[in-house]
Amino acid sequence: MIGVGIVGTGGIAHAHARAYARLADQDVRIVAVCDVIEDRARQFAAEVGATAYTDYRRLLERDDVRVVSVCTPSSTHFAISADALRAGKAVLCEKPLVGSLRQLDQLAQLEAEYGGPLNCVFQYRYGRMFRGLRHLISSGLTGDLIMADIAVLWHRDDAYYSVPWRGKWATELGGALTTLAIHGIDALLALAGPVDHLSAETATLCHQIEVEDVASIALRFSSGALGSIYATSCNHENLSQCRFIFQHCTATSHQRPYDPYGLPWSFQSESPERKAEIEAALNSLRLEEQVEDHEGQIADFVASVREGRRPPVSVEAIRPTHEVLTAIYKSAMTGERVALPIAPEDPYYDGPPPLRASLKAG
Repeated sequence: MIGVGIVGTGGIAHAHARAYARLADQDVRIVAVCDVIEDRARQFAAEVGATAYTDYRRLLERDDVRVVSVCTPSSTHFAISADALRAGKAVLCEKPLVGSLRQLDQLAQLEAEYGGPLNCVFQYRYGRMFRGLRHLISSGLTGDLIMADIAVLWHRDDAYYSVPWRGKWATELGGALTTLAIHGIDALLALAGPVDHLSAETATLCHQIEVEDVASIALRFSSGALGSIYATSCNHENLSQCRFIFQHCTATSHQRPYDPYGLPWSFQSESPERKAEIEAALNSLRLEEQVEDHEGQIADFVASVREGRRPPVSVEAIRPTHEVLTAIYKSAMTGERVALPIAPEDPYYDGPPPLRASLKAG
């Protein structure tokens, strides 16, 4: 039996609980949950049939907890993940995993020392069209990438930012980029490849918060392709869209907000033969039968723990995402075009200036 502990019982914890429940026939069971609000912990524990705690360290002491899902506010992710690794647990942490590249290095070292594994929730990688597009790229059907862009244009009202830890550098670790657009950024990089340099503008134009609520970024990928990222929490609807322009076709997502890599996507090509090849390749994957979102990632993560293999969304796999976020904040705050990678001696390796002091204190 693989016993699961869930730390944090807010909204996203329910997505984790549903995903683990799908694995009950594989002898996976939630045995412990934790929340600093005791009533919420007890209610969640009753729903999933687990024991409730208010101190996550007590949960980590349990020998029957093999996997820990970290579903707490952003600023607590690093410390809880580090403690869970030291306790010999496999860790699945919600985004953002860390506030700095230095912290990412530290977690990688702990994973190497204690075994982990450590995995970060980037469920777009388990979207059906993410898998489909990755297959088309690797098979050569798309040709070279020319341009890629993502738009994460969401609406977040004053009630959203009235939650005490939101809208502040020390507790949210960033704004629309870090908490909303990070999934899109991660998927973009996983498909388009590494970034050579970027230029960014960020601003706070709509909400009374410390962090950015609008951002515009121009990218040059190492392949030579160009890219762009647009993100805001000021839009008057929730809209996400991705577009990849390749040598042989253009791939465009639908416009649903939270699953832009779900089905369907549209493909345009000047060559009817090429378009037919793409459709045939996608049909052969039987994408509609694939399990996606949190359920897909958690099933894969549990399988990796059981089989003793590295999970796909590893520390190394997500490093480019945190590298690009670091470069975006550096460019926006200095007004400079920033080349990647970010060197360890760069001050931004320890996080953006508004965040640095709290990260060191933590």
